[in-house]
Amino acid sequence: MRFCPLAVSLAVWRGFSAAAWAAEVAGGQAALPKLRYAVPNPGGPADRFGAHVQRTMKLLATSTPERRNHVRILVYGQSISEGIWWRHVERDLRARFPNADLAMVNRALGGHASNYLVREAETDVYPFYPDLVIFHVYGAHTCYEQIISRIRSRTTAEVLITTDHLGAGEVPNAQGRFEEDRWTKFMASFIPQVARRYGCELADVREPWKRYVLDNHIAAKDLLIDGIHLGEQGNLLYAALVCRQLVYRPELEATADAVRTYDLGKDVQWREGQLVLEFEGNRVDAIAVPGEPGSAGATVRIDGRAPSEFRECYAFTRAVSPGMKILCVSSEKTPLVEDWTIRVTDVDQAGKSFSFEAIGSKTGPDGTGTSTQRFVSSSGRIAIETKVLKPEMGFESDWAADIRNVKRGAEVRFQCYALHADRYAAPAFKDPTLEYSVTLAQGIENGKHTLTLTAEDPQKVWLKALRVYRPPVAVPTVMLYDTVHPPK
Repeated sequence: MRFCPLAVSLAVWRGFSAAAWAAEVAGGQAALPKLRYAVPNPGGPADRFGAHVQRTMKLLATSTPERRNHVRILVYGQSISEGIWWRHVERDLRARFPNADLAMVNRALGGHASNYLVREAETDVYPFYPDLVIFHVYGAHTCYEQIISRIRSRTTAEVLITTDHLGAGEVPNAQGRFEEDRWTKFMASFIPQVARRYGCELADVREPWKRYVLDNHIAAKDLLIDGIHLGEQGNLLYAALVCRQLVYRPELEATADAVRTYDLGKDVQWREGQLVLEFEGNRVDAIAVPGEPGSAGATVRIDGRAPSEFRECYAFTRAVSPGMKILCVSSEKTPLVEDWTIRVTDVDQAGKSFSFEAIGSKTGPDGTGTSTQRFVSSSGRIAIETKVLKPEMGFESDWAADIRNVKRGAEVRFQCYALHADRYAAPAFKDPTLEYSVTLAQGIENGKHTLTLTAEDPQKVWLKALRVYRPPVAVPTVMLYDTVHPPK
């Protein structure tokens, strides 16, 4: 029997018995470097560890060899989130929950502060619709809150927020305490308020980091490779502080029903060739059962419309090329599933701008524009903003390019893809231990809708259930940053 070394070392302070912890990780194959010193005991807060990630943890913990729950975890932020610590977390989870079908993805972007990520999340986060987001970023507190608010109001993802660790230049004073500058002190208060307001798990990294440094008579820089980025021991400490809150606590399970499954024959049924479900949410999936390849399907309608008619049921991939990026591509009219090319046609170095043409693989040539003016293609199928209001920061463009490196003929390529299905047909089952589903509509307004499936042959539509996703937080009319301000 092998245990995850990181997990076993955490048993000392976890607040549960070491035997119970060992039982969770029995059979794990992860082998991690060892943290040099013990992780500081969290004290009182430990009794609430995991309170806001229980839907994700239940999916992990209740997986069996016969039923392997699919769990999506997204790591998002900038360079701190790119550190190897997240791989340690992944190994720990795989060791503790070997039966889960875990997909852990890192889409962090080094150097991209919150004012960039607030736009890039439109591509990276909301269409991905994970079960859990592990998040850290520096930058404007306004954009920080917008990101968290949108994750919670546009997806059912749980969010684990980490606070800032110590930088190399932070040293204790003569009394052995770390003094915070005004901005650090403000964010140390603001981030927990954001977590409380939006129902997020808060992993306090900063205070245990201070204790770890002081208790073991080391310097903050000893955990880093430069002024701020984590070294081997820093990555291990960061991972430990995250892992200790990724625990299954059935007694803390949330009562809110953000994700609800309607079983066929029990909660919904076919009547005269139709299945109708009135639901509240912004996404609905069809859960399949094994059937005959090429069997009958069913047409899909949401509020009487084909899902492909909803502009919100499409998403764009990242639009990036060497030296040039579009932070966010949107649309004014319902787009098509197709490939897009933005090609530079002229560069005005003096004016610090460039001209371009837009070409869709199905749409064809679709208009021209400049990098200094808002662009809407002739068809309305793509739009690029140049004046995005960032609260307390002013306006910024979605073009991120160094004009000195932009050349005529340079291209940015991206794709538009579907978050819907106009027709349900059961997918092929390749692994009987996994659940297979089809997203019928995702991204529609988070409200009341009617789903209607019309069967080609009700006896041959291999459908087990319908699953509805209802984001737990309403779009706020007043943001926290409207009333809580940093010191001048």
